[in-house]
Amino acid sequence: MPNKIDEIGFINRIGGQTFSTRLNIITQVGATVTLNGGNIAAGNGPYPVTGNPNWVSYSIQNVTGNVTLNSTKAMTAGIAAGSGAVGYGGYFAGFSSVPAITKTGDCYAGILLQVDNNYDGYQWYLNGVAIPGATTFSINPELYGAGAYTCSVTKNNCETKLTTIYNYTLCPPISTTTFTIGSCNTKVITPAFTSSTQTIAPSLTAIISQPTNGTATVNPTTGQITYTPNATTVNTTDQFVYYIQGNGNPFAFEYFRIIINTDVLQVNNASISICNSAAGNGTYNLTTASVTSAVGANITYFTNANLTGQITDPTNYTGPAGIIYANVTSAYGCSKVAQITLTMNQAPNINTSTYNAEFCDDNSSGVININFATVTPQIVTNSANFTVKYYLNQADATAGNNNTLPTNWNYSTNTTVYVRVESTNGCPPAFGQINFVIKNKVPLLTPTHVVEICDTDMNGSETVNLNTYKNIFTTDPGTNVTFHNSLADAQSGANAIPATQTINNGATGTFYLRFTNATQCFNTASLAIKVNAVPNINIANFNGNLCDDNFDGIVNVNFSTITPQVVTNSANFTVRYYLSQADANAGNTNTLPTNWTYTSATTVYIRVDGTSTICPTAFGQINFTIGNKITLLTTNFTAEICDNDLNGSQSVNLNDYRNQFTADPSVTLTYHATLADAQSGINGLAVNQIITTPATFYIRFTSNNGCPNTATLKISLRSPKKSEVLKDQIICSNDKAVLNAGDGFTSYLWNTGATTSTITVGVGTYYVDLGFNGCIYRQTVTVTAAQAPTITSIVVTGTTATINVTGGNAPYQYSLNGSDYQNSNVFTGLSRGPYKVYVIGRDGCQPVIKDFLILNLINTITPNGDGRNDVLDYSDLRIKDQVSIEVVDRYGAAVYKSSGNNYKWDGKSGGRNLSTGTYWYIIKWIEPDTKLPVSHSGWLLIKNRE
Repeated sequence: MPNKIDEIGFINRIGGQTFSTRLNIITQVGATVTLNGGNIAAGNGPYPVTGNPNWVSYSIQNVTGNVTLNSTKAMTAGIAAGSGAVGYGGYFAGFSSVPAITKTGDCYAGILLQVDNNYDGYQWYLNGVAIPGATTFSINPELYGAGAYTCSVTKNNCETKLTTIYNYTLCPPISTTTFTIGSCNTKVITPAFTSSTQTIAPSLTAIISQPTNGTATVNPTTGQITYTPNATTVNTTDQFVYYIQGNGNPFAFEYFRIIINTDVLQVNNASISICNSAAGNGTYNLTTASVTSAVGANITYFTNANLTGQITDPTNYTGPAGIIYANVTSAYGCSKVAQITLTMNQAPNINTSTYNAEFCDDNSSGVININFATVTPQIVTNSANFTVKYYLNQADATAGNNNTLPTNWNYSTNTTVYVRVESTNGCPPAFGQINFVIKNKVPLLTPTHVVEICDTDMNGSETVNLNTYKNIFTTDPGTNVTFHNSLADAQSGANAIPATQTINNGATGTFYLRFTNATQCFNTASLAIKVNAVPNINIANFNGNLCDDNFDGIVNVNFSTITPQVVTNSANFTVRYYLSQADANAGNTNTLPTNWTYTSATTVYIRVDGTSTICPTAFGQINFTIGNKITLLTTNFTAEICDNDLNGSQSVNLNDYRNQFTADPSVTLTYHATLADAQSGINGLAVNQIITTPATFYIRFTSNNGCPNTATLKISLRSPKKSEVLKDQIICSNDKAVLNAGDGFTSYLWNTGATTSTITVGVGTYYVDLGFNGCIYRQTVTVTAAQAPTITSIVVTGTTATINVTGGNAPYQYSLNGSDYQNSNVFTGLSRGPYKVYVIGRDGCQPVIKDFLILNLINTITPNGDGRNDVLDYSDLRIKDQVSIEVVDRYGAAVYKSSGNNYKWDGKSGGRNLSTGTYWYIIKWIEPDTKLPVSHSGWLLIKNRE
């Protein structure tokens, strides 16, 4: 009996009909049974078999579809099915299949001969002889050889059967062939039998094992195989196996293993450097550049990247520095391009022929300082690219040792210096030498000269040409001279100044001269030129008509203040004053003191001497006189002013009285508290004064056209009067106010033009000029409109309305008819309907009016569909803005909220009737005209038919 039954198909179907099907299984005790790979439920068995304790049974209801049974021991199974009068059944036992040998695999992958694996025992035979150890359901015939193979199979408790003979022929050996190709190539293989003469069937040629580093394809028409390597940067080894078959009967076949070595051409960029003493082309051996290690590779050289312009002689190429392109072709025909960078290193160079090594001892120290850092760029081209060393002997320079001269070096006698120029790029050094020499200076007749001259044109300075002094120092026409402001500039030859120079009176111009010629070193000298001012005098600059400023009859003169006015640059001269011309001519000591006085017209004689005797003395005279006083219109004036603001004082500008004394605009006035101060011109007062009591001021008059004079100004204070009855008023906006200034004034002038004591006016600001005691007092009064109150909101709760007001003049009064007012802003017990509320302020002006509504508040609805009180209807509110109606239950949960312009509610929530009970409503809206918010709330009884 079998232990596997898997040929039960569509167990519950006959044709297109299905039936309820029971599956019955009998197997040996202890067996594990599975149905379609799953364990059988415990309720379906196993059950003992009556009369045979070695067997058990299973019974499974409602089995459908294809069924596969497996048991670890012998098993049989059956089905029973039907519907009504229709029924069918079946039984499955014995071998599950007829034993037969089949071959799997191939000669490359391996061949197996096998039978079904659901038997309990196996024994293989070759040519009728049992093969030792061959007791499984499969066998590898290549291990035992060609011949007739059979297999004996056994099923527990069943008979043993022997398969039919399977004749097996051994596989031919696999041939191996190796090829090497370039990575840019493919390999085409034409298959052929090793020994068979059969013609190969191309369509049967196949790749048995694919390559891993390339692709192998078979042409089905020719049978040729093409191998293409994958792109790679390194050498690879690949292999594949193919199969061919002949057209004979029996057919010949053979396997071949192909090994492919793929050569990847490797190239690398290189560089060549040469030394060259001049810019331009260099000569290079391009073949010295190693661009590939490939054996047998061929290299051609080109001057550009597109591989045109081939270099015919790469061992002796002449050209500029740059890049050469090497086209490398491998032995397998693959090509790649490498770059060869040509570098032309500059060879060390030196040229001392143009360097002038003859130096002057500019500072006369006997030592010449040399900075080789400045010498190097002059004798070595591109010196920054080289190392330049200086030596005192040729041997050290040749050896290139460390006995070098320092960068800053000096010499006191003629000396030869040897130069070595080294490169850092491997090029050989260059050598040279410099002969340092000390030159002689230009000879001079004198190193210094001092000279004095006069300011002949008396303009405060003298212009000189320094070239006129050259012959004092040298008469050599071949020597040139330049002029400088400092010795350092003369020594360095910097900042030369023009030969024409201007020197101020009393000053000494010191100049430094630099002398040079074509063969000698420069020399320097100094030239000092002092310019003496020519004594001068100009009496026209001084007015000798002086004033008796303090009115004492004596005129004081200070000659130290006169001297600068009559003598230009007087500090450079000696100025003396005399009462006689003879004394002035003699220049004796009979001089006047610095502070001198006179009481009548007097002539004074002046002598001016310079500091040098080379310039002449100057003479002059001044006629001193006593000047006339400024003419005044009056010397006394009395004035009265009004106390305009009634504060007991009044400010006054004293300059306002100027024209009472003089009409001359050139006269200057100062004010003083005493006559002595005015005469002395001291302790001046401010022009703005506060007058509280009668005051006297003394005025000093000064002018360039006359001598000072004085006058007296007396000022007293008058008081106007203010109205005590004229007050600010507040009136209603449309009313008039009577403004009364009162009696007791000599004149009235309102800003309205009225001249009466009273005027009638509206809201505004007014003033009246009141005349009294010769003065005018301006008094201002304001008439203000009372501010109207503003009704901010009206809150209606039931039959009660609360009016909220701001602004205006509190306290407010409230009325519903415009005549009967109350102090409270709350109105109670109002009946349903429209109302107007009137509000006035404390001023009693025009009331502000606002409409409001006592709603016809509905407290009960019976939504039973009888046409009476079925809905909550607030359609009256359609005249209001932003109306909202909300109804909540006793827990505060909303059962209705209005939306849009819906003012009616049917007493339902979500389309269902609400329970009879008390609910609460809140109604809100915005008044259309004032945009004020209004709200109402209350209870609502909903009574439904229970």
